[in-house]
Amino acid sequence: MKRSLAILAVGLLVAGCAGPATPSPSSRPLSRPELLLRVLDALRERVFFCGPPVVMVPTRERFLREVSALRRSDPSTYRAILRHEDLRGPPRTEPDLARVDRMFQQLLAIRLGPADGGDSFRAYVAGPRGSPHRLVSGTVTTTGQVTIERSVATAGPACPICLARGVAIATPSGPVQVQDVRAGRAVWSTDRSGRRIRATVLRTRRRRASGPILRIVLADGRTVVVSPGHPTANGRLLGWLHVGDGLAGSRVSSVTSIPYRGFTYDLLPSGPTGDYLADGVLLGSTLSR
Repeated sequence: MKRSLAILAVGLLVAGCAGPATPSPSSRPLSRPELLLRVLDALRERVFFCGPPVVMVPTRERFLREVSALRRSDPSTYRAILRHEDLRGPPRTEPDLARVDRMFQQLLAIRLGPADGGDSFRAYVAGPRGSPHRLVSGTVTTTGQVTIERSVATAGPACPICLARGVAIATPSGPVQVQDVRAGRAVWSTDRSGRRIRATVLRTRRRRASGPILRIVLADGRTVVVSPGHPTANGRLLGWLHVGDGLAGSRVSSVTSIPYRGFTYDLLPSGPTGDYLADGVLLGSTLSR
């Protein structure tokens, strides 16, 4: 693996102090994916990202699906990761696929913003087991020189894993905003054949969260605002969807990450699937039976 990390930066991150990191200089301005990879190197590839709310079996088929979607929807980032990892062609083994997928998830979790001479960055860094996360911030120049300016202990982000306030849940009596749904209410669900059935809400959850959530727009005009870690009806996480992917009988036309702070919500209907309709899109539940 290629690394460009100053020894000073390594020691400072371990100690939890602020300090400079000086990656190998570049003779040209770097692309956004390349800048993110420089920051990832400086953070020792320990960037924390919000993962799935339920156990997902890590199979080669799942990693292949996600990496193939990345290649279609974001080819510049895909190519940058392959160059970074010295992969001469498309990854084929499970370890290579898993590595590319993990690196992409970490790049998504790094926040870049404009700064004099380059960009500022901000990311949560996972500490050793039993130790707190650290919120690390600094700058990266257009040619990839990373400077770590601040590193403070933190409990880590409150990962949003459910629906945003205001999302409409389909019920036999009409749409109801998710924050108003209570246990015992009748809602529409589906059976294992995909046919709509009447179900009863068994459980609800409200969870404080902060961080990016997704506004997903489908080709037929439907839009849903939901966290990246929420599952679709077939178990795939919404954060893994890309433009052109199928969802709820349509195709994804855009995926936009937007800031969110407040509460997220979820519910579990009775019935064989536990699925429900949110803004007209069939989703799974993060709540176990």
